[in-house]
Amino acid sequence: MKKQVKKILILFIIIILLGGIATIFIVTRNSKTERENEKISLNNTTKNENIIVAEIPSENETDSTNNVLEENIVKEKTTDTNNNVEEKVKKESNSQTKNVQSKPQQKNTESPTTIASSNKNNNQETVEKPPKKEVSSDKVTENKQPVKEESKEPPKQDVHTYKYNSNIVNQIKNDIKNNESIYMKQYGYNIVVDESVINLTNYFTYTTNRVKDKIVNKFGTIKIYARDYFLNGNYMYTEAYIL
Repeated sequence: MKKQVKKILILFIIIILLGGIATIFIVTRNSKTERENEKISLNNTTKNENIIVAEIPSENETDSTNNVLEENIVKEKTTDTNNNVEEKVKKESNSQTKNVQSKPQQKNTESPTTIASSNKNNNQETVEKPPKKEVSSDKVTENKQPVKEESKEPPKQDVHTYKYNSNIVNQIKNDIKNNESIYMKQYGYNIVVDESVINLTNYFTYTTNRVKDKIVNKFGTIKIYARDYFLNGNYMYTEAYIL
């Protein structure tokens, strides 16, 4: 209950304050309007008085008085117009000063980093580049040495050479005689050294056992041959033939 009473009192006080503010605002506004109306009425009265004074006199008055009155009317009208113009000028000047004061000063939106970068760019542009040294064509030709054209020799071809090996031939003969086969004993045989065997059969590396295997079924004429093989003058191996 106490809390509700406090809330009601606070709301009541706020309403009173708002009402007081509203009444003060209305009173001040009415006073301003009354002052403005008084000023307007005073201006109208002064104009009416001037017009009354400037009324045309009766027909009995002289022409001189008419001229004086007309001059006064013209002067009053000019003064009124001048006053109105001055008031307008004052109002315009006051409004301009208010607008100038109300406008915030424009801050420099450029950050210090952008300003520094622009200054750096300006400084870099102002720096003069050193002139490039021109190298004469004569010096360039002197430095360039003529390239020697390497003579391309044709690739060397391998040289294959063969030599008759009489020692191996004699060993083959001895192996055949010492290891005669059954057919050789029955039908007889004849050992002939013939180079044509090279094109008729394949060679083998000489050993006594290989010779025995070659003559198991041999009889009649037995052709043999042996040679050494050299590649580019270097000994490689010995070829033995039996047919």
